[in-house]
Amino acid sequence: MAIATEIFTSTTELENIFSRGVRQAAELGKSILVSYTVPIEAANPIELFGRAHQRNQTAFFWSRPDSNFTLVGAGSAFEIITEGESRFETAAREWRELLQDALIINEDDIWGSGPALMGGYSFDPLYKRTSLWKGYPDGLLILPKVQLTFSGERCYLTANVHLNANTDTWDKAEDIIQLYNALVQPAHRDYEPGKLKFEELLPARTWKTIVETTAEDIANGKFKKVVLARAARVTAENKIDVARMLSRLEASYPTAITYAISRGEQCFAGATPERLVRLQGGLVQTMALAGSMARGVTQEEDNRLGDSLMNSGKDRSEHAIVVGMIKEAFEKVCSEVNVPEMPQLLKLKNVQHLLTPVIGRLAADKSILQLVEQLHPTPAVGGLPGREAIAAIREREQLDRGWYAAPVGWLDRRFEGEFAVALRCALVNGKEATLFAGCGIMGDSNPDSEYAESNLKMRVMLSAIENS
Repeated sequence: MAIATEIFTSTTELENIFSRGVRQAAELGKSILVSYTVPIEAANPIELFGRAHQRNQTAFFWSRPDSNFTLVGAGSAFEIITEGESRFETAAREWRELLQDALIINEDDIWGSGPALMGGYSFDPLYKRTSLWKGYPDGLLILPKVQLTFSGERCYLTANVHLNANTDTWDKAEDIIQLYNALVQPAHRDYEPGKLKFEELLPARTWKTIVETTAEDIANGKFKKVVLARAARVTAENKIDVARMLSRLEASYPTAITYAISRGEQCFAGATPERLVRLQGGLVQTMALAGSMARGVTQEEDNRLGDSLMNSGKDRSEHAIVVGMIKEAFEKVCSEVNVPEMPQLLKLKNVQHLLTPVIGRLAADKSILQLVEQLHPTPAVGGLPGREAIAAIREREQLDRGWYAAPVGWLDRRFEGEFAVALRCALVNGKEATLFAGCGIMGDSNPDSEYAESNLKMRVMLSAIENS
């Protein structure tokens, strides 16, 4: 892959563009965003992210192999950090203000190129945070210094800077070029994770008791559904290689969204089957994903298990709850909504789910962050009634979910983009990784079955780490 000075011709070319921004900032009397996009030769996006993580850079990775679209961000030109229940609205306002007088140069302007915010949110802003999720606040959207967009056979490099009338533009240009060049240098890896130690953060017996009590409450009419999660810690002999882990996830789950957000030595990553929402050209797409079953060893067994899932009263009821909630949320921000009558099966490597696609047309003056706010948390990760279920999770679960089961994704300057529900994930920190999994509890839920299902879901990340 070409070095940055070849892409930009010279540091002078990039410095000249930043100088235009400085003059504009001086005229306006305030700091502004300058964003410059050029087409480049494609590279391996996972390797680029891995090198950013090795350098303890704030970094972002987003990919769905079957759609041939990937985003990578490295460094931080600007961060929007928000707290509390107004976190989506606050982020939208700050992004709008930053874009208001921005100097944006992007001739091709394909979806995902040009300045984009990347990051995510916590599951519950009212839950008391622990040290586990240091660096991952209630809301964090990052404008990367260096952004790479891979779309089909094309690749684009975007340089983003936030500058004022007194900015040293040469230093800014050199900073961008040095960061990019560091990302494309070969990285030497000589470590494997080695043997893994698996440790429950909450004893299995305790978690099953919580499930049993909650199921009884649901059967007695206190709730309709509550999603209970658990976590486990994996300790490796050697440092966990995040890039190799992501490669394994992409290869194993090509229809899932593979994502990662790196903050210093920590990296939150996973491969989620659940898109929260996608907004492109005014068309809104999401999915209801609830109800799970293992894959079969043979085709005959797999078909039998799939039929069992489709005919399961418990799973179909749980799925219908999620579909209804999404439809209701869409109707608040969309001019039209289309929902199929019957679910279909989504078959992944070791698990299959009930899936119903939902499509809508966004109403005027609405944005993807408003959609995220309306949809999160879905009953698939929270429960129903929503507020009561979240309160029960907060009280009973004994787990700081952090960004687990919460929105992660990106948005562009048109307030379009894509967010997913952060499932099948782990928070990696050196040799350790904390794995998360949850189950939808209904009145007839069996604690042993729910525990087995959560282990099946954790297996996604455990396998990726073992082979990293």
